[in-house]
Amino acid sequence: MADPRELISAYLDGDCTEAQLQELSLWINASHENVREMVWMGFLHRALVDHFQAFEVQTQLSPDEHMSNATIMPAMTEPQELEKSIHPPTPEKFWEPESAVGRLHLWNQSEQEIQAPSPARPRWFAAAAAIALLVLGGISAVMYLSQPGMPTGYARLAASVAPRWIDLKYAPYVGESIPRGILNLRSGLVQVHINGGVSAVIQGPAKFQISSNRKLVLLSGKVAVSVPHSQIGFSVHTPQAVVTDLGTDFGVQAYGNNRTQLVVLKGKVSAAVVPMGGNASRIPSRIITVGNGAKVSNSSILVLPAEKLHVRFVRTLTHAPLALSLVDLMAGGHGLGCRSGIGVDPATGRTGHLAPAGDRKGDGNYHVIKTMPVIDGCFVPEGGKRLDQIDSGGDRYAFPSSTGDSFGNIWAGGKVPWIQGVLPVSTVLDGVNYAQYPNNLLVVHSNSGLTINLGAIRRLYPGVPLRAFRATLGDSFVGPDKVYKIPAPRADVFLLVDGKLVFHKIGMTGEVKPINVNVGLPPHAKYLTLVTTDGGDGTRDAWILWCNPEFELGATDKYPARLRR
Repeated sequence: MADPRELISAYLDGDCTEAQLQELSLWINASHENVREMVWMGFLHRALVDHFQAFEVQTQLSPDEHMSNATIMPAMTEPQELEKSIHPPTPEKFWEPESAVGRLHLWNQSEQEIQAPSPARPRWFAAAAAIALLVLGGISAVMYLSQPGMPTGYARLAASVAPRWIDLKYAPYVGESIPRGILNLRSGLVQVHINGGVSAVIQGPAKFQISSNRKLVLLSGKVAVSVPHSQIGFSVHTPQAVVTDLGTDFGVQAYGNNRTQLVVLKGKVSAAVVPMGGNASRIPSRIITVGNGAKVSNSSILVLPAEKLHVRFVRTLTHAPLALSLVDLMAGGHGLGCRSGIGVDPATGRTGHLAPAGDRKGDGNYHVIKTMPVIDGCFVPEGGKRLDQIDSGGDRYAFPSSTGDSFGNIWAGGKVPWIQGVLPVSTVLDGVNYAQYPNNLLVVHSNSGLTINLGAIRRLYPGVPLRAFRATLGDSFVGPDKVYKIPAPRADVFLLVDGKLVFHKIGMTGEVKPINVNVGLPPHAKYLTLVTTDGGDGTRDAWILWCNPEFELGATDKYPARLRR
């Protein structure tokens, strides 16, 4: 058996094979000591994530604003000291708000912002997941080695600075869904994007719940909310009040059952006394306009100039993801992670962890896919005199004549399932194995076409433009064919945007050097289509690798270019 620590490290880094996963599971279930060892290493791994995030923020503060090195990144030479260092510090010790306040994006202060660590290309820390589901009591110990089945919520985590959660079994990473239910943020800051476009920055300590796309419950703590015009009517509920957006940016601070304070930065809000769980108040609601705020109790609403409230809110944790991974998007992520291992059958439109497939005859139809939000559909191109439909918008294109057959599935990331006895797809291109983390790949064998829904991707990041699609393109087949003693098989490659050809390569073989593809995307483009045809010599061994396929994001006022890594 391999060294258990090496197996654990492989699992936490996202490099664990199926064989290693089975071996690790057997080792974990062998004793309670092994369970504790696994949980400890997972806890340490997650703690290091938070420490490095905080350290990266610290390095961006000016020297006189630095937080204590001992607080942010304590010395970790001895195991005993390491164990002490990873216990969550108190918010007062951790944040030292008076020394760091000059760099926060503050209302009524400077327009500077915290520069949160960019999650664009997570490396060693991005693969950390929930560590264990323990069943103790002297009978058994079970290790759950996959993403836990948390109920998906109404928002996703867009940014964070050293968050510390209480009673949360699985702390979400940037890009992942925020769990439903009441959440307790002990310290740190998190920015969430709520479905529909509302952005909220919660400052710990805070207790909150995102109840729907239109409602956030704040039991205690601070939240700064930015509401787009399409979501006017979004409300924040506290134990004393309901603050309803009327087209604005605003902040709310809830002091438990005592009082609520709010400040309006832009536009206006409606504030009403509505005790949580009590009867509706007879006190008239008040309209609070920009530059003003209010104190709300169970019996009154006092409107004041904002500066009289002496309350500050962090409005944004700005960072811009450099790119979104197509493979992660296809596998159910938000483009910022390393999910992979999912297939699409171009002949039927079936998706999932598909079994290997051989030759199938296309039916001449375009198959709309509803099981993968970012994928519009797929097809088997026949070409010749026929105009193949390539997207659900009805766009068509005349490809070169092909056999009309397809071999294998379109496969996103990881080891490619293949039929036994048939030469497997090599995932190595120019000496790099793109099936291994941190790389990824999309395998498109001839004759296959896949269309991506660009609008669905934009909805994940409202207001952030998709600038370009890029990948390293290549044929990993090693030729000429030494088995059949014939030239290496050829494949033709096509890339189309809304039915218009933007890139193509005819006669791609394993002898052709990999090509760096970078295609601009018009602001209103709807569909991106990737197609491989057989090059006129049949489907045998005619495949194409799209290595590290990504969507480049542009800078906006919300995501300034100066913050891009």
